[in-house]
Amino acid sequence: MSAHSHIELPPDGERLDDSKVAPIRKVAFAIGFIGLIASVVLFISPLREKFIYSWLFGFYYFFSIALGGLFWLLLHHATNSGWGIAVRRVFENIACVVPFMLLLVIPILLPQNRDALYEWTKELTRIEAKMHGEESGEVQAAAGASMGEAHEDHSLRHAVHLEAKADPHLHLLYHKYPYLNKTFFYLRAFGYFIILGAIALWMRSLSTRQDEDGNHKWTLRSRRAACGFLPIFAVGASFAAIDFLKCLDYAWFSTMWGVYVFAGSALNSMAVAILVTIFLQKLGYLKVVTDEHFHIMGKLMFAFVIFWAYVTFSQYFLIWYANVPEETKYFITRNTEGWHIGSSALMWVHFVIPFLFLLPAWVKKSTKYVALACVWNLIAHLLDHYLIIIPERFISLATNEEMLNATSPSFSGAFLLDIIAFATVGGLVVWYFLGMLPKRRLYPCRDPRLHESIHLTN
Repeated sequence: MSAHSHIELPPDGERLDDSKVAPIRKVAFAIGFIGLIASVVLFISPLREKFIYSWLFGFYYFFSIALGGLFWLLLHHATNSGWGIAVRRVFENIACVVPFMLLLVIPILLPQNRDALYEWTKELTRIEAKMHGEESGEVQAAAGASMGEAHEDHSLRHAVHLEAKADPHLHLLYHKYPYLNKTFFYLRAFGYFIILGAIALWMRSLSTRQDEDGNHKWTLRSRRAACGFLPIFAVGASFAAIDFLKCLDYAWFSTMWGVYVFAGSALNSMAVAILVTIFLQKLGYLKVVTDEHFHIMGKLMFAFVIFWAYVTFSQYFLIWYANVPEETKYFITRNTEGWHIGSSALMWVHFVIPFLFLLPAWVKKSTKYVALACVWNLIAHLLDHYLIIIPERFISLATNEEMLNATSPSFSGAFLLDIIAFATVGGLVVWYFLGMLPKRRLYPCRDPRLHESIHLTN
C-alpha cells in the first residue's frame, strides 16, 4: 500500500482512450446486431411464444445488474462513504445502463409477446375480445355507456367477475385487478426505466460537475438526493421484480420476492464492478484503486452471498412450513423432474462454494482470486434467473397430459434460443457500457475525499 501513497494524480483525472476498448466494442456490437436480427426472425416465427421467455431471461439478468449498480451508488452517497470514491464512477456507469434497458424491454411489452409471457394479460385479452365480439348485450352496453377509461376498466373487471363464476381460477385475477390491469402495468413498466434511469443519470451528472469545478456543494447535493432516492429505488426494484418475474404466475404468492431478487442484484453488480475495475487497471488506468479497495468490495460481495442465502432459505422455509398450495407450486415445479438438478446445485453454486472461497482476507485482496469469485457468482446468478424464468415456459406450453407425464423440463432447441437471447442482450449492453467509459473521467478527480479513499486501510 505504501507504493500507492506516493501516486502523483493527474490534475485533470484519467480518461480512457476509446481505442483500447474499440475492438471489444466491435465484437460486442457484432454479436448483439447479429443476435438482434436472429431475434426478430424468431419473434415472427412459430417459436415466438418460446423465445420470449429466453428474451426475458437475458433481459432481466442484465437489468438486475444495472439496478444493483444504482443501489451501490445511492448507498455510497447516502452513507457519506469515503472509501469508495476511487471506484464510484464505475458504479455510476453501471447504473446508467438502466435507461438503455428501456429499448430492450420493448419486445416484452408488445401485446402478442406480453400475452405469451403473462397468463393474466392473456386472460384479460381473451375476456376483452369476448366483450367486444361474442357478447354484444349487457357488458358491451355498459362499456358503451362509459365516459372514460376508468369506467371501461370497471366494465372489464365486471366481465372478469362473470368469467370467474365459470372458472374459479379467475377469482384471484378479479381481486388483483386494481393492480393487474394493462394500463397500470404499462405505467409501471415504463416508470421503472424512466424514473430509475433519470435518477442514475442525475447522480452521475452531479458527480461529473464536480470534476469541472471541484465545488463541495455537489457532494452535499448528491448526499441529500441519494437519501431521497433510496426509498424510490427500493419500491421500483421490488415491484419490477414482481411485475416482470413473479407475475409470470399471477396466482403465486411470496412476500419476500422483491428482497430475494434484490439480493442477487446487489451481489452481482458488485462482482461486475470489481471485474471492470480490474479490467481498467490492466489497461493502465485506475491506479488510485488499491488492494484495500478490492478487500472492501470483496467483503461486501461476501456479505451479500450470505444475505442472498438467508433470504432464499427464509422464503423457502416459510412457504414450506405454511404449505399453502398457491405458494408451494413455485418450488414444487422446480424440485421435480429435471429442474431439481438445477435447484439442488443452486445452493452449492450460489452460497456454499463462494462462501468458503471468499472467507480468507487474502483472497479478497488478490485481484486474481477475487476476479475468479466474481465470475463464479455471475454464473450462479445466471442459474438463479434461469430457474426463475424458464420453468414457466414449460408450464405455459405443456398440455395437461404433458404436465402429468412430463419426462423433460425442456424441448428440442430450448438452450439455443436461450443462448441467442442472452448473447444478444449481453452484446448490446457491453457495447453500450464500454461506450460510456471514455466519455467521462474514470474516477471523481476533484472529490474532496479522494485522497482519503486512496490512503484507505482496513
